[in-house]
Amino acid sequence: MLEKLLRYGADVPAGLHRSMGNKTLYRSCLRLLAEDGPLGELSLAVSASRWNDALVIADSTAGAASNLGLTRLARAAETLTDVLHRREASGAAGAYAALLEEWELFRRAAGF
Repeated sequence: MLEKLLRYGADVPAGLHRSMGNKTLYRSCLRLLAEDGPLGELSLAVSASRWNDALVIADSTAGAASNLGLTRLARAAETLTDVLHRREASGAAGAYAALLEEWELFRRAAGF
């Protein structure tokens, strides 16, 4: 799994460092993010223009992804966060779609 994540573009060494070098902990955190990710709730918040809720979820996703070395996923979540800060309804849908696409690439690379 870690080799696939490296090919995906993840900074696995940084993620492992933040996991105190514990591969089991790192894999567990990846699994939690992949399986219990907030994208369903985020979709509801974006579609209902609940900007504050969507902003919190997107920002949390960016932070979790960044801590795990998932730079591409973190950037996609950060882009959505920026759009939400500006309350751009038209941009939010596109940024959410880009995040969802990146989410699926991460899940495939992680084997979930």
